[in-house]
Amino acid sequence: MDTSAASASFSSEPGHRAVITSHASRGPGRWGVKRFEAHGPKNSLTGKHQNMNAETQSTTHNSNTTAGKSVLIVGLDPTLIDFSDPAFAAFPGMDAARVMAGVTADQERLQAMGYDARICLTDFGETAEAVVLAQLRQKQFDCIMIGAGVRVIPSHFILFEKLINLVHGHAPHAKFCFNTKPTDTAEAVLRWV
Repeated sequence: MDTSAASASFSSEPGHRAVITSHASRGPGRWGVKRFEAHGPKNSLTGKHQNMNAETQSTTHNSNTTAGKSVLIVGLDPTLIDFSDPAFAAFPGMDAARVMAGVTADQERLQAMGYDARICLTDFGETAEAVVLAQLRQKQFDCIMIGAGVRVIPSHFILFEKLINLVHGHAPHAKFCFNTKPTDTAEAVLRWV
């Protein structure tokens, strides 16, 4: 009796994977479907008939999936910010040193994952567009992260609009991402690239 088998796999739904198998012992045209469900985002697949090793299953971000991906981290130069200004009340306990430590740590974290991550600090608008444009002309970026200091402070909304339109015009294929504080920049990037 011929016990040869053929199989193919496909994903029909997010978070699921099916493997279709054909066994000659079942007779011509006899196909079986095995369904595997993913447990949690970007985790390994599990199933009754699983025969793949854990390394093959993992789809978490690593240097293989992020190699060559470039990220521009745009934010206000924290040395120019008056953190006692009531507009910055949403960031209690922040100062220039903490902001830079958080942004730099997340830049290093992204680089350790294989990203080419660059920091671009701007002023409040006098030269901000020129500074960002200079970076956009140097390299094609896969993702542009615009910091919360630019986005959430009401007096900076015009700067935010200008930067969005500048990036859209000069890097139309780049994804946008947004952090909520200096220490969650990497998470913002990982959502998109």
